[in-house]
Amino acid sequence: MNVKYYAKDMQDALAKIKKELGPDAMIISSKQVRSKSGLFGFLSPKVYEVIAEYDPVKMQKPREIKVPKPDIRPLKSEKIDSAIKQAQLVEKKQEKRTMEELDNKIDQLSDIIQNFSTKFEHIKKDVTYDYVPSVENILMRLVEKDVDEEYAHDICSRISELMEKKNVFHIEALDHLLREIIGDVAQIEPNKFERKIVMIVGPTGVGKTTTLVKLASYFVVKQELKVGIINTDVYRVAAQEQLKTYAKILNVPMATVYKPSEIKTALKEFEEMDLVFVDTAGKVSDDKEYQEDVKAFIEEGSVDEIYLALSGSSSSKILKDTINNYAFLKKHNIIVTKMDEGISNGVLINIKMMSGRPLSYVTVGQSVPDDIQKVDVSAIISDMVRY
Repeated sequence: MNVKYYAKDMQDALAKIKKELGPDAMIISSKQVRSKSGLFGFLSPKVYEVIAEYDPVKMQKPREIKVPKPDIRPLKSEKIDSAIKQAQLVEKKQEKRTMEELDNKIDQLSDIIQNFSTKFEHIKKDVTYDYVPSVENILMRLVEKDVDEEYAHDICSRISELMEKKNVFHIEALDHLLREIIGDVAQIEPNKFERKIVMIVGPTGVGKTTTLVKLASYFVVKQELKVGIINTDVYRVAAQEQLKTYAKILNVPMATVYKPSEIKTALKEFEEMDLVFVDTAGKVSDDKEYQEDVKAFIEEGSVDEIYLALSGSSSSKILKDTINNYAFLKKHNIIVTKMDEGISNGVLINIKMMSGRPLSYVTVGQSVPDDIQKVDVSAIISDMVRY
């Protein structure tokens, strides 16, 4: 049978084992542990946990046989010495394991501190500034919310200037600047007596077709308008089938055109519509032939409004490249998709400062038509100042 003992040291443990279990008891393991008392156990003293094995039969007092003392002493001494050596060996192994675990935890903590320090130093790299503490806090908050460092410093420099010249509170200055940077939010406003044609453009994989369906569904279901859909994406069968399925569900007419010259014919069939949404192919945005096709569809279809769909989960480099590649569209608004994928609101500030174009909608899930929302300027600002 096994019995577990707790003692302040091995000598104390051996004394207890000897007294209660007798000299035939064997130590099978020992280790240092913390007692359960104290603050979550972290500040409690260490004790030895010793597990001893004994034979209950041998513990019974012998009725007649007496073991001579000279024979007991050497045996008892040998077993105790052996147990001590075994316990010390186990203790050393346990201490080594504990130290290795502690070293690993220290290394992990050092990595966390190093990453934070590196990030902070990177923010300061090649930038000369002298912000007061309140503005430094804003800088760290903006970077934490994924605002690009360049834009974060630009905002903080302007905040410092406003605080100095206008004697305003730092939060007031931040609120003012963000409202100025984001500007007016664009949204689709149907004409009362005239059809409006809206085109959705953007690179592959950002969710253009799903976004178009959400917008169409909103105006059909929520505003009870007459809506038509024109598909110009003839490269992806899946996109055509997706549009056909939703068009059938919404009970709206849909047409597919294969070249710009055909869009006028399709639009004649939709003369009674309040809104017509035009879906486009998601080819590589710097493809010159693709750009010419898009411009031709816009011209032939007399498109009223263009919305560029960008994924909020894209890197800053990809966003910049995409925005530059679509600069051939002189007038367009921006929809930011996939904001439900753990994306911080800072990406909206980045996109606005990169493009200079009006923000319009964000998509926050796959549900149609609910998971599309107009950009909420107050919510973005509230998120930036909450630190």
